[in-house]
Amino acid sequence: MMRKLNQFVKQVENAENIILYNFYNGKSIKYSKVNFPTTESFIANDDIYELLKSEEFLLENFNFKNPYQELERTLQLILLVHEDCNFRCTYCYEKFEKRAMSLETANDIIKYINNEIKNNRSKYDKIQLSWFGGEPLLNLKIIEYISSSVIEIARKNKIEYSADMTTNGYLLNPRVFQKLVNLKVKSFQITVDGGQKYHDKQRILKNGHGTYERIISNLLLIQEMIPSDIFIMLRTNVG
Repeated sequence: MMRKLNQFVKQVENAENIILYNFYNGKSIKYSKVNFPTTESFIANDDIYELLKSEEFLLENFNFKNPYQELERTLQLILLVHEDCNFRCTYCYEKFEKRAMSLETANDIIKYINNEIKNNRSKYDKIQLSWFGGEPLLNLKIIEYISSSVIEIARKNKIEYSADMTTNGYLLNPRVFQKLVNLKVKSFQITVDGGQKYHDKQRILKNGHGTYERIISNLLLIQEMIPSDIFIMLRTNVG
């Protein structure tokens, strides 16, 4: 059987990397073109293939639950709130522009969402924001600002709202986590590359120090705070 990505997976690429984003469940996978020049070569790897199957990236063995209706009635935006990252992972080829999303851009996003819901309310049952980077928590103030405004738009229009976030977990302490829960972030993706020794060789800070202890400490501190409807996915980066 030919290996195929399902129709909800979209590919974004630059000169160095490819990101596969799954609009069905909000999950993403990033890999280097140095290791896998094409998506076909990425999928062809048997270990990666099993990961893609388990995370619902593939067409085969995927149980759709009215997917088109659900997605078509969701206003979903993926927001890159900061282009920089506090990590310098050895396998990452990003150039790390230090630009953060401005207040002007944030207001434009809020205005767009408000106008879209106002003018096309009958089309939507839900607003979904996905926080992405860089490292999105480097710009927590803008996340709070946009979230509060969009939550109010959803409330006024009696529409469901939720958000998800892809973060390295280093800044996800209990105080920040509680803020995000209050802002209806329902899903977190955090990468941990194996045990501490292996992880700290790859996922390092700008100063070269390891990050494993801080990430695990954060997860242990917030474990008793996690509501039943919050999903935290730990994944291993490929590439």
